[in-house]
Amino acid sequence: MKLALMKGIWPCLHRHLTRPFTPLSRPGGFRKPTYVVCLDCGRQFGYDLDRMRVGKAIRQ
Repeated sequence: MKLALMKGIWPCLHRHLTRPFTPLSRPGGFRKPTYVVCLDCGRQFGYDLDRMRVGKAIRQ
């Protein structure tokens, strides 16, 4: 109960992220974008492999 109340007051800071994922595509298909996932809230964020930086949240 206390943790749920705390999450309602303070937004997630997205500090615990997975490693970058790049979904495989079929030959000749589109290359799907690389992303990371916050382990605390489950939001997905784009990931720039060239700059090795987390980008904006991906709409789901």
